[in-house]
Amino acid sequence: MCMPRILPKWRGAAPINWAIVNGDPTTGVCIITLAEKMDAGDILGALETPIEPGETAGALHDRLAELSAPVLLETIDKIQQGKVERIAQDHSQATLAKKLKKADGAIDFTQPAKVIERRVRGFWPLARCQCRLCQHGIGQVDPRHPGRGRDRCTESNRT
Repeated sequence: MCMPRILPKWRGAAPINWAIVNGDPTTGVCIITLAEKMDAGDILGALETPIEPGETAGALHDRLAELSAPVLLETIDKIQQGKVERIAQDHSQATLAKKLKKADGAIDFTQPAKVIERRVRGFWPLARCQCRLCQHGIGQVDPRHPGRGRDRCTESNRT
């Protein structure tokens, strides 16, 4: 299996998102064996890469997809040559990348700006961050275009 993360960190449904939200400086791709427990197989190949400043989860997803092909091909070659090294994961270091819910995108303005910025980038484009900007309107934050977005207080988006 090809995984968009450096295991054992961020096992689960949304590893790219939670890596950004939690301020991880790096992530990567792993090729692992199948195991009974989720994402717990031996590592056969891996490539680590920095998470770029301002990079959204969508952009990082696409970049990891491009990086994964050479790692997968190299790992397949090593398997065919009998030279692949199986590295057991340190399961005590595993963290859960829980499935995203719409509520995860709610912005809490009592949090520091850096925390809010990482949430906006980490949940784009799936969960999308939202905030209440007027009595009845809900706005969505688009990290690709700061300061722009839907008209937040029109009748069409009142809840």
